[in-house]
Amino acid sequence: MRVDDKRITELEIRYTLQQDLLHQLSDVLARHEREIEALRKELERLRQQVTSRDGALPFDPDEKPPHY
Repeated sequence: MRVDDKRITELEIRYTLQQDLLHQLSDVLARHEREIEALRKELERLRQQVTSRDGALPFDPDEKPPHY
């Protein structure tokens, strides 16, 4: 095998590995986007639940916690 052939083969292998890694990263990114969207929806639901109680919070914001 010539030196040039060997270098081309090594470059092809690197390219293939990088393509695989790129696909894996893309899959992870897509999964994270779905998880973030689900968390945003849950946060909005919780905000609506809190504000639907006539604006009353489930705790007194002026009250010091028991560990003070």
